[in-house]
Amino acid sequence: MFMRINVGEGPIQRRSAFGSCDYNPPVPAWTTVAVAMAVFRVTAALMLYASGVAVPLSQPVAPLWVYAALSSTFTVSGLALVISRRDPRAEGLGALLTMVGCPLVRPLIAGGGGGPLTWLESFHPEVFTPACLWAFATFFPVQMRGRGWPAVRGIIAACAGLAAVLVGISLASALETGVLQRLAAALNQVPRDRVSPMWLLQTALSGPALVLLIWRAWQAPVESRPQVRLFTAALCVGLGPIMLELMAEGIWPAYGRAMHVPATEPWITAVVFLGLGTLPFSMAYAVLFQRVVDTSMALHAAAEYLLARSIVWMATLVPFGGLCFYLVQHRNESLTMLFSGSGRPLTLLVSVLAGLLALRY
Repeated sequence: MFMRINVGEGPIQRRSAFGSCDYNPPVPAWTTVAVAMAVFRVTAALMLYASGVAVPLSQPVAPLWVYAALSSTFTVSGLALVISRRDPRAEGLGALLTMVGCPLVRPLIAGGGGGPLTWLESFHPEVFTPACLWAFATFFPVQMRGRGWPAVRGIIAACAGLAAVLVGISLASALETGVLQRLAAALNQVPRDRVSPMWLLQTALSGPALVLLIWRAWQAPVESRPQVRLFTAALCVGLGPIMLELMAEGIWPAYGRAMHVPATEPWITAVVFLGLGTLPFSMAYAVLFQRVVDTSMALHAAAEYLLARSIVWMATLVPFGGLCFYLVQHRNESLTMLFSGSGRPLTLLVSVLAGLLALRY
Protein backbone atom coordinates (compact mmCIF):
# COMPACT_ATOMS: atom_id res chain seq x y z
CA MET A 1 0.00 0.00 0.00
CA PHE A 2 1.41 3.36 -1.03
CA MET A 3 1.30 6.18 1.45
CA ARG A 4 2.18 9.82 0.90
CA ILE A 5 3.84 11.62 3.81
CA ASN A 6 5.74 14.83 4.28
CA VAL A 7 8.89 14.50 6.35
CA GLY A 8 10.39 17.95 6.08
CA GLU A 9 13.20 16.74 3.82
CA GLY A 10 11.16 16.44 0.64
CA PRO A 11 8.08 14.46 -0.44
CA ILE A 12 8.40 10.77 0.25
CA GLN A 13 6.57 7.80 -1.18
CA ARG A 14 7.58 4.42 0.30
CA ARG A 15 6.44 0.84 0.07
CA SER A 16 7.57 0.12 3.59
CA ALA A 17 6.80 1.62 6.96
CA PHE A 18 7.89 4.96 5.52
CA GLY A 19 6.36 4.81 2.03
CA SER A 20 8.30 4.78 -1.28
CA CYS A 21 10.80 7.44 -2.19
CA ASP A 22 10.56 9.60 -5.31
CA TYR A 23 14.13 10.78 -4.67
CA ASN A 24 16.00 7.48 -4.61
CA PRO A 25 19.76 8.07 -5.14
CA PRO A 26 21.93 5.01 -5.76
CA VAL A 27 24.26 3.62 -3.14
CA PRO A 28 27.88 4.70 -3.86
CA ALA A 29 29.82 2.35 -6.14
CA TRP A 30 32.57 1.81 -3.57
CA THR A 31 29.99 0.07 -1.36
CA THR A 32 29.75 -2.84 -3.79
CA VAL A 33 33.54 -3.18 -3.90
CA ALA A 34 33.80 -3.08 -0.10
CA VAL A 35 31.06 -5.71 0.31
CA ALA A 36 32.70 -7.98 -2.29
CA MET A 37 36.04 -7.77 -0.46
CA ALA A 38 34.43 -8.46 2.92
CA VAL A 39 32.47 -11.46 1.60
CA PHE A 40 35.63 -12.84 -0.01
CA ARG A 41 37.64 -12.54 3.20
CA VAL A 42 34.94 -14.15 5.36
CA THR A 43 34.35 -16.99 2.88
CA ALA A 44 38.06 -17.74 2.46
CA ALA A 45 38.68 -17.60 6.22
CA LEU A 46 35.76 -19.95 6.93
CA MET A 47 37.12 -22.35 4.31
CA LEU A 48 40.53 -22.37 5.96
CA TYR A 49 38.97 -22.81 9.40
CA ALA A 50 36.75 -25.68 8.21
CA SER A 51 39.72 -27.43 6.58
CA GLY A 52 41.83 -27.30 9.72
CA VAL A 53 44.73 -25.94 7.66
CA ALA A 54 44.74 -22.47 9.22
CA VAL A 55 46.13 -22.05 12.72
CA PRO A 56 43.65 -20.12 14.89
CA LEU A 57 44.52 -18.02 17.90
CA SER A 58 45.59 -20.19 20.79
CA GLN A 59 43.80 -18.10 23.43
CA PRO A 60 40.87 -16.30 21.79
CA VAL A 61 38.68 -14.04 23.89
CA ALA A 62 35.61 -16.11 22.97
CA PRO A 63 35.24 -19.68 21.66
CA LEU A 64 36.16 -19.99 17.99
CA TRP A 65 32.72 -21.29 17.02
CA VAL A 66 31.25 -17.98 18.24
CA TYR A 67 33.43 -16.07 15.78
CA ALA A 68 32.54 -18.44 12.95
CA ALA A 69 28.81 -18.30 13.68
CA LEU A 70 28.65 -14.51 14.05
CA SER A 71 30.79 -13.76 11.00
CA SER A 72 28.80 -16.09 8.74
CA THR A 73 25.47 -14.78 10.08
CA PHE A 74 26.39 -11.14 9.54
CA THR A 75 27.78 -11.86 6.08
CA VAL A 76 24.81 -13.88 4.82
CA SER A 77 22.20 -11.48 6.22
CA GLY A 78 24.08 -8.44 4.94
CA LEU A 79 24.55 -9.96 1.50
CA ALA A 80 20.84 -10.80 1.34
CA LEU A 81 19.97 -7.14 1.89
CA VAL A 82 22.57 -5.91 -0.58
CA ILE A 83 21.42 -8.11 -3.46
CA SER A 84 17.76 -7.13 -2.94
CA ARG A 85 18.61 -3.80 -4.67
CA ARG A 86 15.19 -2.27 -3.97
CA ASP A 87 16.02 0.37 -1.43
CA PRO A 88 19.30 2.22 -0.76
CA ARG A 89 18.57 1.84 2.95
CA ALA A 90 18.46 -1.94 2.57
CA GLU A 91 21.72 -1.94 0.61
CA GLY A 92 23.34 0.42 3.11
CA LEU A 93 22.26 -1.71 6.06
CA GLY A 94 23.48 -4.85 4.30
CA ALA A 95 26.87 -3.28 3.61
CA LEU A 96 27.17 -2.26 7.25
CA LEU A 97 26.35 -5.79 8.46
CA THR A 98 29.00 -7.33 6.18
CA MET A 99 31.55 -4.88 7.56
CA VAL A 100 30.65 -5.89 11.13
CA GLY A 101 31.08 -9.58 10.29
CA CYS A 102 34.37 -9.22 8.43
CA PRO A 103 36.84 -8.72 11.36
CA LEU A 104 35.23 -11.52 13.35
CA VAL A 105 37.03 -14.14 11.24
CA ARG A 106 40.50 -12.96 12.24
CA PRO A 107 40.85 -15.27 15.30
CA LEU A 108 40.12 -18.22 13.00
CA ILE A 109 43.25 -17.64 10.88
CA ALA A 110 45.55 -15.41 12.93
CA GLY A 111 47.55 -18.05 14.79
CA GLY A 112 50.46 -17.99 12.36
CA GLY A 113 52.05 -21.10 10.93
CA GLY A 114 52.61 -19.98 7.35
CA GLY A 115 49.57 -21.71 5.87
CA PRO A 116 47.86 -20.86 2.55
CA LEU A 117 46.42 -17.38 2.07
CA THR A 118 48.36 -15.99 5.02
CA TRP A 119 47.94 -12.53 3.49
CA LEU A 120 44.27 -12.67 4.53
CA GLU A 121 45.37 -11.61 8.00
CA SER A 122 46.68 -8.37 6.48
CA PHE A 123 43.52 -7.85 4.42
CA HIS A 124 41.09 -5.56 6.27
CA PRO A 125 37.99 -4.57 4.24
CA GLU A 126 36.33 -3.63 7.53
CA VAL A 127 38.14 -0.26 7.38
CA PHE A 128 35.15 0.77 5.21
CA THR A 129 32.90 0.50 8.29
CA PRO A 130 32.92 4.26 9.07
CA ALA A 131 32.06 5.13 5.46
CA CYS A 132 29.25 2.55 5.40
CA LEU A 133 27.84 3.78 8.71
CA TRP A 134 27.95 7.44 7.59
CA ALA A 135 26.31 6.51 4.28
CA PHE A 136 23.55 4.55 6.01
CA ALA A 137 22.95 7.45 8.40
CA THR A 138 22.23 9.70 5.39
CA PHE A 139 19.74 7.21 3.90
CA PHE A 140 17.88 6.34 7.10
CA PRO A 141 15.07 6.96 7.79
CA VAL A 142 14.87 9.04 4.58
CA GLN A 143 17.44 10.53 2.24
CA MET A 144 19.27 13.40 3.93
CA ARG A 145 18.90 16.77 2.23
CA GLY A 146 19.52 20.36 3.21
CA ARG A 147 22.47 22.49 4.25
CA GLY A 148 24.25 19.72 6.14
CA TRP A 149 24.19 17.22 3.27
CA PRO A 150 27.27 18.52 1.36
CA ALA A 151 29.40 18.39 4.51
CA VAL A 152 28.29 14.85 5.33
CA ARG A 153 28.85 13.79 1.74
CA GLY A 154 32.42 15.10 2.03
CA ILE A 155 32.93 13.10 5.23
CA ILE A 156 31.71 9.92 3.50
CA ALA A 157 34.06 10.50 0.57
CA ALA A 158 36.99 11.13 2.94
CA CYS A 159 36.24 7.97 4.97
CA ALA A 160 35.94 5.87 1.80
CA GLY A 161 39.14 7.32 0.35
CA LEU A 162 41.04 6.73 3.59
CA ALA A 163 39.74 3.15 3.73
CA ALA A 164 40.90 2.49 0.16
CA VAL A 165 44.37 3.78 1.04
CA LEU A 166 44.54 1.62 4.18
CA VAL A 167 43.46 -1.50 2.28
CA GLY A 168 46.10 -0.79 -0.36
CA ILE A 169 48.80 -0.34 2.29
CA SER A 170 47.81 -3.57 4.04
CA LEU A 171 47.84 -5.60 0.84
CA ALA A 172 51.14 -4.09 -0.35
CA SER A 173 52.72 -4.81 3.03
CA ALA A 174 51.84 -8.51 2.65
CA LEU A 175 53.68 -8.68 -0.66
CA GLU A 176 56.84 -6.72 0.06
CA THR A 177 59.16 -5.62 2.82
CA GLY A 178 59.93 -1.98 3.27
CA VAL A 179 58.24 1.25 4.22
CA LEU A 180 54.71 0.01 3.53
CA GLN A 181 55.20 -3.08 5.63
CA ARG A 182 56.50 -1.02 8.56
CA LEU A 183 53.58 1.40 8.18
CA ALA A 184 51.02 -1.41 8.12
CA ALA A 185 52.68 -3.03 11.14
CA ALA A 186 52.48 0.26 13.03
CA LEU A 187 48.79 0.65 12.19
CA ASN A 188 47.92 -2.90 13.28
CA GLN A 189 50.29 -3.13 16.25
CA VAL A 190 48.48 -3.62 19.53
CA PRO A 191 50.19 -1.53 22.23
CA ARG A 192 50.19 -2.81 25.77
CA ASP A 193 46.71 -2.51 27.32
CA ARG A 194 45.37 -0.72 24.23
CA VAL A 195 43.83 -1.43 20.85
CA SER A 196 45.62 -0.94 17.55
CA PRO A 197 45.64 2.51 15.90
CA MET A 198 43.60 1.01 13.04
CA TRP A 199 40.73 0.09 15.34
CA LEU A 200 40.96 3.34 17.26
CA LEU A 201 40.73 5.28 13.99
CA GLN A 202 37.71 3.29 12.85
CA THR A 203 35.93 3.80 16.16
CA ALA A 204 36.68 7.53 16.22
CA LEU A 205 35.26 7.95 12.69
CA SER A 206 32.21 5.74 13.31
CA GLY A 207 31.12 7.29 16.62
CA PRO A 208 29.86 10.61 15.17
CA ALA A 209 27.95 8.71 12.48
CA LEU A 210 26.08 6.79 15.17
CA VAL A 211 25.27 10.11 16.86
CA LEU A 212 23.95 11.46 13.53
CA LEU A 213 21.79 8.35 13.15
CA ILE A 214 20.32 8.88 16.63
CA TRP A 215 19.62 12.56 15.89
CA ARG A 216 17.90 11.73 12.60
CA ALA A 217 15.79 9.06 14.34
CA TRP A 218 14.74 11.68 16.90
CA GLN A 219 13.67 13.95 14.02
CA ALA A 220 11.83 11.20 12.14
CA PRO A 221 8.28 11.71 10.84
CA VAL A 222 5.56 11.21 13.44
CA GLU A 223 3.98 8.36 11.46
CA SER A 224 7.16 6.25 11.47
CA ARG A 225 8.84 7.53 14.62
CA PRO A 226 8.22 4.42 16.81
CA GLN A 227 9.69 2.04 14.20
CA VAL A 228 12.64 4.32 13.49
CA ARG A 229 13.53 4.79 17.14
CA LEU A 230 13.16 1.08 17.91
CA PHE A 231 15.44 0.20 15.00
CA THR A 232 18.03 2.83 15.96
CA ALA A 233 17.98 1.68 19.59
CA ALA A 234 18.56 -1.91 18.47
CA LEU A 235 21.47 -0.81 16.29
CA CYS A 236 23.00 1.13 19.20
CA VAL A 237 22.59 -1.88 21.53
CA GLY A 238 24.45 -4.01 19.00
CA LEU A 239 27.27 -1.63 18.05
CA GLY A 240 27.43 0.64 21.10
CA PRO A 241 29.18 -1.73 23.56
CA ILE A 242 32.02 -2.69 21.22
CA MET A 243 32.54 0.90 20.05
CA LEU A 244 32.65 2.21 23.64
CA GLU A 245 34.97 -0.63 24.70
CA LEU A 246 37.41 -0.03 21.86
CA MET A 247 37.42 3.74 22.38
CA ALA A 248 37.95 3.41 26.14
CA GLU A 249 40.71 0.84 25.67
CA GLY A 250 42.39 3.03 23.08
CA ILE A 251 42.50 6.30 25.04
CA TRP A 252 42.42 5.12 28.67
CA PRO A 253 45.40 2.89 29.60
CA ALA A 254 44.08 2.23 33.09
CA TYR A 255 40.90 0.78 31.64
CA GLY A 256 42.94 -1.36 29.24
CA ARG A 257 44.88 -2.84 32.15
CA ALA A 258 41.71 -3.45 34.13
CA MET A 259 39.96 -5.01 31.16
CA HIS A 260 42.62 -7.64 30.43
CA VAL A 261 42.59 -9.39 33.82
CA PRO A 262 40.83 -12.70 34.48
CA ALA A 263 38.34 -11.12 36.87
CA THR A 264 36.88 -8.59 34.40
CA GLU A 265 37.71 -9.71 30.84
CA PRO A 266 35.06 -12.48 30.63
CA TRP A 267 32.31 -10.11 31.78
CA ILE A 268 33.23 -7.27 29.41
CA THR A 269 33.66 -9.75 26.56
CA ALA A 270 30.23 -11.23 27.32
CA VAL A 271 28.60 -7.78 27.16
CA VAL A 272 30.31 -6.96 23.84
CA PHE A 273 29.45 -10.27 22.16
CA LEU A 274 25.94 -10.27 23.61
CA GLY A 275 25.38 -6.87 22.01
CA LEU A 276 26.75 -8.06 18.66
CA GLY A 277 24.70 -11.25 18.90
CA THR A 278 21.45 -9.29 19.13
CA LEU A 279 22.06 -7.50 15.83
CA PRO A 280 21.06 -10.29 13.39
CA PHE A 281 17.81 -10.90 15.28
CA SER A 282 16.91 -7.25 15.87
CA MET A 283 17.74 -6.29 12.28
CA ALA A 284 15.72 -9.23 10.93
CA TYR A 285 12.75 -8.21 13.08
CA ALA A 286 13.01 -4.59 11.95
CA VAL A 287 13.25 -5.55 8.28
CA LEU A 288 10.68 -8.35 8.15
CA PHE A 289 8.06 -7.15 10.64
CA GLN A 290 8.61 -3.41 11.13
CA ARG A 291 9.47 -2.97 7.42
CA VAL A 292 12.03 -0.22 8.06
CA VAL A 293 13.49 -0.84 4.59
CA ASP A 294 11.80 -1.79 1.34
CA THR A 295 12.27 -5.52 0.81
CA SER A 296 9.19 -6.02 -1.37
CA MET A 297 11.40 -7.67 -3.99
CA ALA A 298 11.97 -10.54 -1.57
CA LEU A 299 8.20 -11.17 -1.55
CA HIS A 300 8.23 -12.24 -5.20
CA ALA A 301 8.71 -15.97 -5.79
CA ALA A 302 11.51 -15.50 -8.33
CA ALA A 303 13.47 -13.26 -5.98
CA GLU A 304 12.96 -15.65 -3.07
CA TYR A 305 14.24 -18.50 -5.23
CA LEU A 306 17.30 -16.50 -6.32
CA LEU A 307 18.04 -15.43 -2.74
CA ALA A 308 17.66 -18.97 -1.40
CA ARG A 309 19.99 -20.35 -4.07
CA SER A 310 22.58 -17.66 -3.30
CA ILE A 311 22.58 -18.52 0.40
CA VAL A 312 22.77 -22.28 -0.25
CA TRP A 313 25.58 -21.72 -2.75
CA MET A 314 27.57 -19.88 -0.09
CA ALA A 315 26.81 -22.57 2.51
CA THR A 316 28.02 -25.21 0.04
CA LEU A 317 31.08 -23.29 -1.07
CA VAL A 318 32.59 -23.06 2.43
CA PRO A 319 32.86 -26.84 3.09
CA PHE A 320 33.87 -27.45 -0.55
CA GLY A 321 36.73 -24.98 -0.24
CA GLY A 322 37.64 -26.43 3.14
CA LEU A 323 37.75 -29.93 1.63
CA CYS A 324 39.98 -28.70 -1.20
CA PHE A 325 42.40 -27.06 1.24
CA TYR A 326 42.45 -30.24 3.34
CA LEU A 327 43.16 -32.49 0.32
CA VAL A 328 45.95 -30.22 -0.90
CA GLN A 329 47.51 -30.17 2.56
CA HIS A 330 47.40 -34.00 2.74
CA ARG A 331 47.99 -34.72 -0.95
CA ASN A 332 50.76 -37.26 -0.19
CA GLU A 333 48.41 -39.50 1.81
CA SER A 334 46.21 -42.24 0.38
CA LEU A 335 42.41 -41.93 0.36
CA THR A 336 42.18 -44.64 3.01
CA MET A 337 44.46 -42.71 5.35
CA LEU A 338 42.65 -39.43 4.59
CA PHE A 339 39.21 -40.69 5.58
CA SER A 340 40.29 -42.99 8.40
CA GLY A 341 42.62 -40.66 10.27
CA SER A 342 40.15 -37.85 10.89
CA GLY A 343 36.43 -37.23 10.67
CA ARG A 344 36.95 -33.76 9.21
CA PRO A 345 37.14 -34.69 5.47
CA LEU A 346 34.09 -36.94 5.73
CA THR A 347 32.11 -34.20 7.48
CA LEU A 348 33.11 -31.68 4.82
CA LEU A 349 32.23 -34.11 2.03
CA VAL A 350 28.79 -34.81 3.51
CA SER A 351 28.20 -31.06 3.89
CA VAL A 352 29.10 -30.47 0.24
CA LEU A 353 26.79 -33.25 -0.94
CA ALA A 354 23.95 -31.93 1.22
CA GLY A 355 24.44 -28.48 -0.27
CA LEU A 356 24.42 -29.85 -3.83
CA LEU A 357 21.23 -31.78 -3.11
CA ALA A 358 19.63 -28.63 -1.71
CA LEU A 359 20.60 -26.75 -4.88
CA ARG A 360 19.19 -29.52 -7.03
CA TYR A 361 15.86 -29.90 -5.25
